Amino acid sequence: MEECFKAYLKNRRNPRQLKTLPEIKEDMDITILNRVAVEVCEEYAQPLDMVLCGPRDAVYIRPRQVIAMIAVQLGFKPVDIAKHYQWDRSSVYHRVSACYNTGYADRTYRQHANKMAERFGVEGITKYI
Repeated sequence: MEECFKAYLKNRRNPRQLKTLPEIKEDMDITILNRVAVEVCEEYAQPLDMVLCGPRDAVYIRPRQVIAMIAVQLGFKPVDIAKHYQWDRSSVYHRVSACYNTGYADRTYRQHANKMAERFGVEGITKYI
């Protein structure tokens, strides 16, 4: 699992290397998207099934936003994210923008999102000084 994730991070800037073996790339994408969802749900102490397709309560919405933000920063297209999690494509765009907007206003939310982003080696929400 760790080797798969490291190979993806190494090659995400040059996706042509991954396109030579499409079945491996597809398996890696699924594994990485699943890992993002599981780790974010563990951080927020929420059940995975409720976060991915649950109600519109803040305790479920915020992890969804962080999942979408991290997946986009890992280089996944919103279409692929929506297909994997069975979301609407426009909701992926909305969740990413809502994650940034909420992060600018709410320090605790920003700290959680940045902590999760650091686990995956991505930038996270830009911090205000």
